[in-house]
Amino acid sequence: MIIITIIEAMKKWVSGFPLLDELLGVEIHIDLTEENDGSYGLELASDSCVTEFVDGSQLRSAQFFLYFRDATDFDVQRLENCQFCQNLIFWVRDKNRAEELPELEGDGEHTLSADSVSAQNGRLLYYDDSCVSGVYQIAIELTYFLQ
Repeated sequence: MIIITIIEAMKKWVSGFPLLDELLGVEIHIDLTEENDGSYGLELASDSCVTEFVDGSQLRSAQFFLYFRDATDFDVQRLENCQFCQNLIFWVRDKNRAEELPELEGDGEHTLSADSVSAQNGRLLYYDDSCVSGVYQIAIELTYFLQ
């Protein structure tokens, strides 16, 4: 199924972010983060057709959210988390400019190819009840062709 291959490709691509790569053993989960700090999750929020061409091929937009849970009880920790968000956004921008995009696979019937990737809106989404830990969210958009 095509959606699964897109999620897998994005998970693999985001895992190449150097600050994640430095955290040995970090796994990006699908649709959730664990309750402990240092947990990451990737969610496909939407996938829609932007333009359909005469030949039936489409330019599509897939919206993802990368979530991560980390300590939030001190200003310095929240600042570091915000810097992580900003660094990821800039990394995505640089990868897009260099055309180092996710490698998408088709399903035998369809061909997929990445057109562009962008990231924005890194922010604290919510705190846990004790305000010691929080979940941050970064929006990532993949534009791709489906043929």
